[in-house]
Amino acid sequence: MKQRITGLALVLAVVAGCGDLVPTSTPTPPPVGVPVGPEIDAAAWAIAMCQSVDQLDQAVGDPTTGQGSAAWQELETALTGGDEARLTAAANGVLGHLTEGSRQAATATGFPPGSGAASELQALHDGLADGVRTMRDGTLESSVDRVNEGRNLVDAAYEGHYEQALGQMRQVPLAGVPLPCG
Repeated sequence: MKQRITGLALVLAVVAGCGDLVPTSTPTPPPVGVPVGPEIDAAAWAIAMCQSVDQLDQAVGDPTTGQGSAAWQELETALTGGDEARLTAAANGVLGHLTEGSRQAATATGFPPGSGAASELQALHDGLADGVRTMRDGTLESSVDRVNEGRNLVDAAYEGHYEQALGQMRQVPLAGVPLPCG
């Protein structure tokens, strides 16, 4: 998996130029098990979590298979093209999905039995976005070290949160409510 993640991280290096649509700092997720927003029920949790996972898939693809999303593939293409406007648009596409996915996960923290899984998923989105922004900035600065720092942030986000989020998500007691994505 490390090799697949590194491949995805390489694609993230294209992200130079985005910043207007996505905040430059990422909010720190709440402690596991602490709801952020208003309390929600199991059905709303299931929908928000599945929407968050869908946004992850649209942003980067499936890290377990190495299959990049359309947004990710556009980002890869833009990295090699040298067109700053295209790069900015591609980066904004990926970061937009990550931001929306984080927002959906934050909503899902309002279901106490699933708030830990939601916090992990939110941290994954936010960590990936931090990595993308760092790589973007490094590319703009022509700093290989900053680009590598961004790649490391992406890898750390996957290693620290991907399996935990999805594993915890499958274990949340939903009292018969179906998980539409899982």
